[in-house]
Amino acid sequence: LARRLQGRLPEACAEFVALMQNPQVPALLRDGAARMLVVQMKNIHWASAPLDVYQALLTQQEWTDEDRQILLDSAAEAAFIEGKARQAEDYYRQLAALKTQKGLPVWEVGLQLAHCSRAQGDWDTARARYREIADDTKAPPELRSLALLGWASTYELSEDFAAAKQAYESLAGDDRLIPLHRWEAQEAASAMDRVARGLPRRDPAEHRTRVDLPQPATRLYVAPDGDDSAPGTADQPLATLEGARDAVRRLKAGSGLPEGGVAVIIRGGIYPRTTAWELEEQDSGEDGRPVIYQAGEG
Repeated sequence: LARRLQGRLPEACAEFVALMQNPQVPALLRDGAARMLVVQMKNIHWASAPLDVYQALLTQQEWTDEDRQILLDSAAEAAFIEGKARQAEDYYRQLAALKTQKGLPVWEVGLQLAHCSRAQGDWDTARARYREIADDTKAPPELRSLALLGWASTYELSEDFAAAKQAYESLAGDDRLIPLHRWEAQEAASAMDRVARGLPRRDPAEHRTRVDLPQPATRLYVAPDGDDSAPGTADQPLATLEGARDAVRRLKAGSGLPEGGVAVIIRGGIYPRTTAWELEEQDSGEDGRPVIYQAGEG
């Protein structure tokens, strides 16, 4: 409960699950933990427990329709995450039926059902489900847009790259898609020729701006086993990004940045952090004297 009050909902849910699954905990307390878990799930929009937890909860009969909807939605998502698309589809079907009984819209559930069919390789069913949502003028625009992208993706995933390219090209100029999704469709269409040749979807070089930088005159090294009181050489590296930043500041305040600038080489490893790393205007380089932070080899 303390974690819940602190706003640490995922951790609170994990504690409730642990209590539920511990046979040494009294039954009354386990039941209370189950109820608290369902309460927390109303504030968390993703599956916060393994599938078997939701399956156990769903066997209980005392849940309200609202609680059961939450449990079915979470169980379906957990099943999908665990690679059990057929089980996920079954839970989504139950959820759709329950929502329909209550007169609630089922567009989002329909989209998830389409995803389930796609995950199972049932391309025809997936396409029909996606198109049903896309063609429904009452559905929210963002869901219709997602459904159209999902429809096109089925051709790519089934390795019919020519049809995928044609589908994505048609969506790039389709006003039913939101602008971001039209851009994604355009990018996907241009990638299909690469994918058909067995290449990655994107060529990283196309999305990079080449910058010609001078050879740095000074190099500072940072390593997990370093020391911020060290000089920052390859043999005596600094320990933190703050240590490197402050070393550059001292250099600027003293003799100034050298011609060619400074490169901070960050070696591989774990750098525990509790705060954000901050840079200010004074940490900028100068013309012909840049300050570069880069990953070290290895």
